[in-house]
Amino acid sequence: MSLDESVTTDITFAIVPEWFIDSGVSDKAFRLYAVLAKYADNEDGTAYPGRAKLAKRMGCSRSSVDRALEELIAVGAVSKKRRQVNGRWTSSLYTVYKIAPRRTHATITTDEATPRLTDETTSSHPRRKELDQELDQKELLAAAPRKRKPDLLWDAMVEVCGINTATLTKNERGRINEALKQLREVSATPDDIRRKASAYRKTWPDVSMTPTALASHWSSLESKPGRVSKPKCECGQPFDAHDEEFHEILLRGGY
Repeated sequence: MSLDESVTTDITFAIVPEWFIDSGVSDKAFRLYAVLAKYADNEDGTAYPGRAKLAKRMGCSRSSVDRALEELIAVGAVSKKRRQVNGRWTSSLYTVYKIAPRRTHATITTDEATPRLTDETTSSHPRRKELDQELDQKELLAAAPRKRKPDLLWDAMVEVCGINTATLTKNERGRINEALKQLREVSATPDDIRRKASAYRKTWPDVSMTPTALASHWSSLESKPGRVSKPKCECGQPFDAHDEEFHEILLRGGY
């Protein structure tokens, strides 16, 4: 590499003011300040990289980023404000202060020359479009409401048992999942659950049906639509196949 090539190489810096070097913050907080200074706007000191991006640049966890940020806020080196884009919460907006905060009666106040964090600053950030592209997509997805993955077997079970899922406790959910685990082992379908539930009610009309009870009696319930397995008497015949007199004759060995 020639001397001319080395001189024209693009080198970027994250400037750290001298007062901050003597602030007494931890190594991680020092590193976080440098990373935020890298993303900060040169004029107003604002930046809004996602927590995941900060953690990646620092080589630590997001919780470590949070603890380091608390240190920076405590010494007046950084301020933080939650921010919304199109009505959705997104990455926070940080302001990195280059001028040391003034101390009055042990209370830290921001120097008047340091740019203030305002709604106007948030909405008119000169690098807004550029920095928005740097937002961590995983963090945005984590902040968005998560939709439950469709489970047709679960839906069929709570339907036939008349369960209100909005009031379920952790233990109740566990019992439903345990019953469904057993049914999945026998390759049960939502239609099977509905048919077995119908057979259960015809067999035990006065007994409440729960997921656990349905799974426990699964194999004894007739799977064909409209038919229910009926108990038999000791002579081997269904109870409704003969009257009491014929039943006694059968038990005596016939005519």
